[in-house]
Order: sequence, then structure tokens, then C-alpha cells
Amino acid sequence: MTHFKVSKQRSSLQRLQKYVYDLYLKPFLRKGSFYVNVSRSGSHNYTRFEVANKTIEGIKKRYPHRKIGTSKNHDIEFRLDIIDDNALFSIRLTDATYRFRQKQRSFNKAALLPTVAHAMV
Repeated sequence: MTHFKVSKQRSSLQRLQKYVYDLYLKPFLRKGSFYVNVSRSGSHNYTRFEVANKTIEGIKKRYPHRKIGTSKNHDIEFRLDIIDDNALFSIRLTDATYRFRQKQRSFNKAALLPTVAHAMV
């Protein structure tokens, strides 16, 4: 996990790409494909999709042999959270199957919803 400053201007995307290029990610990219998920909060002159593309380009330039996965099919996921002029780059530790559950949870008639049980505690 690392954090750095970003600008709200579109021109900062090149700097972001260079910053990600300089990160040593080789131990995490040993197998399979990777994906970058971006969250952005604040007023910026770019979208989270543009940030994700620049981040992927930075990783791909440094590690050209690695495949780019999809949001639901990847082996390692990097996460970039941007809040105003602060950015946090991290690695998601859970795999995609944990985040994309196919079934809805079902409860018995006598079971408490988790939110209600939490409030009672």
C-alpha cells in the first residue's frame, strides 16, 4: 500500500501513470491477470475510468508480459482510491469470487437480520 498526491487536472494523469510505473509490483504479478479498480471522490477533470486506464497502462509498460483481466475475471486486483488530492494505491486481498456472490442470502423466519442483531448488541 502506498499513498501519494494527485492533482485535480487532467494533465496529472501522465504523472499518475509514471508513479504507478515506478512501483515495484513484480511479487504480486507472478501469475495470471490483473485488474485495477478505481474509486474517486471530489471534483476532478477526469473520470475514474480514465484513471483506471492510465494506471493499467503504467503497470503494463513496466510488466508487458502480464495480462489485463476483467472486473469479474482476474487473479490480482489493485485498488486506487482518490479523495480530493490524495491517492491510495493498494492490493485487494480477497479474490473476485468473494466480491461477486451469485446467490442472495436467505434467512429463516425466526432469524434476525444482521443489521438488527448488530444494533441490539
